[in-house]
Amino acid sequence: MNHIKAERFLYMWLSIDCFRDELQNRVDSAARENTIISDAEENMFRKEARRIYMEGLAEDAPNRVQIDSRAVAKLETTISSLPITPTIFDEVQEGIYNILIRDKKYYSSFKKSMLYYRCLTELD
Repeated sequence: MNHIKAERFLYMWLSIDCFRDELQNRVDSAARENTIISDAEENMFRKEARRIYMEGLAEDAPNRVQIDSRAVAKLETTISSLPITPTIFDEVQEGIYNILIRDKKYYSSFKKSMLYYRCLTELD
């Protein structure tokens, strides 16, 4: 797991997960309060989605992860033109998951790492 690419994939996964949780919490709060998310809030979430995209998915991203280009193109269109929802990154996150779980150099090396053993012992 010391591999730079693996770290990029994990960082992107975590960034997406945090984004989804924040937005889902806000959506749930609005539903409980019987209100809607304001335009300013939606713009804030759109900016954050754009930041995540630019940081790890855009062609010139400094920490670019290589996943299905169709999913990335679809995400870019969605960020630009459609309402921002907690599921906006689902296809991208699925692509990241598939790479990490199926590519032996990532998952296998993680299972052999001390981090994996520490995680297991903390579960006990």
